[in-house]
Amino acid sequence: MSSDGDSSYDRRSVLKGGAAVTAGLIAGCSGGGGAGPSTDDGAGGDGGGADTPGTEVTSEDGETVLNVMTSQPNTTLDPHDTGGIPDSHVIYHSIENLIFRNDEGELIPALATDWGREEPGRFRFHLREGVEWHNGDKFTAEDVVFSVNRIVDDDVGYASTRKSYIPGVTGAEAVDDLTVDILSDSINPLIIPGFSAFLGAAIMNKEWVQSHEREYVAQNMVGTGPFVLEEYESGVQATFSRNDNYWGEAPDIDRAVFDWSGEAATRVNSLLADETDLTVNIPPQDVPRVEENEGTAIKNVPSTRICYAFMRRGVEPFTSKKFRKALNYAIDVEAVIDDVLAGFGTPTGQPTLEMMFGYDPDIDPYPYDPDMAEQLIDESGFAGVELNPPCRLGRYLKGEEWMTAWTGQMDQLPNVTVEPNLMDSASFTSRLGATGDQQMDFAIWGYGQPTFDASATIRSTLTGDAIGTFPDPELIDLIDQADSEGDREERERLLQEINQWCHEECPWVFMHGQSSIYGQNTADYEWTPRSDELLNANFIEAK
Repeated sequence: MSSDGDSSYDRRSVLKGGAAVTAGLIAGCSGGGGAGPSTDDGAGGDGGGADTPGTEVTSEDGETVLNVMTSQPNTTLDPHDTGGIPDSHVIYHSIENLIFRNDEGELIPALATDWGREEPGRFRFHLREGVEWHNGDKFTAEDVVFSVNRIVDDDVGYASTRKSYIPGVTGAEAVDDLTVDILSDSINPLIIPGFSAFLGAAIMNKEWVQSHEREYVAQNMVGTGPFVLEEYESGVQATFSRNDNYWGEAPDIDRAVFDWSGEAATRVNSLLADETDLTVNIPPQDVPRVEENEGTAIKNVPSTRICYAFMRRGVEPFTSKKFRKALNYAIDVEAVIDDVLAGFGTPTGQPTLEMMFGYDPDIDPYPYDPDMAEQLIDESGFAGVELNPPCRLGRYLKGEEWMTAWTGQMDQLPNVTVEPNLMDSASFTSRLGATGDQQMDFAIWGYGQPTFDASATIRSTLTGDAIGTFPDPELIDLIDQADSEGDREERERLLQEINQWCHEECPWVFMHGQSSIYGQNTADYEWTPRSDELLNANFIEAK
């Protein structure tokens, strides 16, 4: 197998700026905030949209303008109606959480200044005084209660995709104007990881949301954050201006412009032409061009995105554990990482990545053993089966290349046929939670989980309704035990036991943890990438 382009540059030879948010910070029971900026401040489809960058780095009136180009368009501004990172890139310039994590992974206060467990099932947040919404409304506990209930209670909002990121939360109650209790059925160790993740409990303006139709809320934003939405066209471009009335320290950036292009060449050329300051998913073969160009550099960091093929429980041939194991033995994960991704990836053998709480370092990836794979398929009784897994394009680093490489390796077995069904991102996601003929029983994709907790990934991908492909009773019992366990060490042991179970049962064909490769304008900006893949201009320093 040969790589696409110059293989002299790989993950080990480029600049490794970045900070992996560490699971060691996720205690779930501790109170109080860490040090923030200061205590008194604060995926690419092929569909339509702009393929050209916006304004130049510095406008005529001397403003500091940051131009960001992503690989997938933003489609909504309603944080409770999306679980997508491309949407979150835009949303989180105006919308905030109660607590957050900085680029080093440290827990920092945001709209809450202090927090802790009052009793089992009741977790209290003390809110920041003097915060105003962008429309001048006063921020209060009622906004928090409304936002949490809008996520978890379908009678308040709708079936929010955010619910899986704050598992166990049943609602919220206002204690007074600046105090809120988050309610759960029992001890909930996922409050801190869930509420500090950018896909967790985003806080919205209750009065503003209730006074507008859902369609209007999806195309407009009133937040408390460091940037105010200036212009927005869904799927095309979003422009923000600095919020001069922000409760926290003002960002260095005056304006931030978000464009997108599903074409890697467009993103790279725009960066090199000094038309874009930050772009995502630089292909490994283009790393040398960016590194050698004056004023630009590569920043890469291991991300929380795990790439795999899921197999739906109860559907033949995936009813056979031997068949599921065979597909794991059929692929040479390390060879594809080296040859296709130039080392920008990490082999996996469990659903949990190394930077996450609950990771088991004793679990090794499955070895490449095509003879064993062939034997297990024969023993499973499903020899001769034909598989046509959907593969989501435009969202992952060299996704089409590694997906076709791995399906090609499976197809080399003499007793199974595997032909990839390459699909654009919109078509793939529309089928993900479908039923009947449109349901996907075997598909390849990647899942990013910004809570940095093993439970969140496993619950969302294996026990849920939409993408839950393997809701085994034993697995559900184990995860329920872990998510009601208040002792940190015992909870970690339970999560590692779950990872061992997943390794043995093979609900997935385990592939790799993705690296994020960014191209950055280093002449004008200083920036540290995050493992959770969020791009936030508030954490970018202008030189």
